[in-house]
Amino acid sequence: MKTLTFQVLFHGGFSPRRFCSGNPHNFSLAGRGFALLVGALLSACASTVPEPIRKAPAQGPQVAEVRQSPERFMGSRVRWGGTIVRTEIQASETWIELVGRELDSEGEPRETDSSSGRFLARIEGFLEPTIYAKGRQLTVVGQVAATHVGEIDKTTYLYPIVHVEHHYLWPLKLQRYCPDCDPLMHPPWYPYPYRPYYW
Repeated sequence: MKTLTFQVLFHGGFSPRRFCSGNPHNFSLAGRGFALLVGALLSACASTVPEPIRKAPAQGPQVAEVRQSPERFMGSRVRWGGTIVRTEIQASETWIELVGRELDSEGEPRETDSSSGRFLARIEGFLEPTIYAKGRQLTVVGQVAATHVGEIDKTTYLYPIVHVEHHYLWPLKLQRYCPDCDPLMHPPWYPYPYRPYYW
């Protein structure tokens, strides 16, 4: 019998040698327990993004296509997302203007400098503008319901309007400290005794 090289800690103590020696059934139970533990961890790490957001409608047009031929795509189901520009509260719904972005496989807007155009998301009910704020990332699923002629810096602009069935506001991403980006970590300051105040 080979001595196990790992140690499992349970309440009251646990000896792998005593547990496994002379009883294969015990080892089988340990394997099942480990599998259940791994399954629970994987479930906890599973995506919290709603399924309608993760699965794009088949052959859904892009924002630029709808802007070019709105009549052709009226009523089409789309999954669009992007960066919020402004949020306005109407009588019984919330209107959100977004800069459309390319979406990844989960439906999250990519952080790129390209855009397929702007669009308006019409969502039933009240959404807090300080939460659905400028700069946040939002993905919506719904139908192209109409168009709206507005202005961007005095330039006429045609907005496709999406009647939203599902939406998902993406969590804020934490900014991590980057030592290589800190000028105090390079000559002539480093390696002098000075250290940033957050050390």
